[in-house]
Amino acid sequence: MTNLINKLVFGVSICTILMKANPALAASFSFSQSGFQSGGGMLSGTFTGTDLNNNNLIDLFDPGELTEFEASFSGSTEISLSHSLNDLSSFTYDFGSGRLMFDSFSAPYFITAQLGGEPKPSEVNISTNAFVPIFISSQAPGKVERILSSSRVPEPSIVVALNLLGLGCVGSRLKKKIAQKSA
Repeated sequence: MTNLINKLVFGVSICTILMKANPALAASFSFSQSGFQSGGGMLSGTFTGTDLNNNNLIDLFDPGELTEFEASFSGSTEISLSHSLNDLSSFTYDFGSGRLMFDSFSAPYFITAQLGGEPKPSEVNISTNAFVPIFISSQAPGKVERILSSSRVPEPSIVVALNLLGLGCVGSRLKKKIAQKSA
């Protein structure tokens, strides 16, 4: 019995260390960009995501990483618009550099945005087709900020390992009980 408890404590300790060493990053952010050259206005929005594969990115093409997205353009004398997660054709946020890049389309407007991070300046193009921007911004720095503190989420593989460890301990215990009954 003491041997089983020692194995269990050792296994749980190893799995806990692995969970601390390789967590996924989950966070919510806000972004904004002003300084548009024609008509004024501001592009702003929020997004929420989790870096499930620990590559330091939240990417639209990594399933399950980007969970929420809202963007709106308002305060302009010419147009106002809003886009959601379903309107995105690409999206990447880099935790390391703080750079956000996305493309979205909700008829009749396209948004192409690169905000935050260095060394490139922020740039947003809003157009009614892919070739003729009607709103261009590169005069003011864009901002990407966390709006909620990020939380560490255990990697799915670690959760599976913990479950397998628990099943192994239960199986070992049952095997010993069966061996004792038949002896």
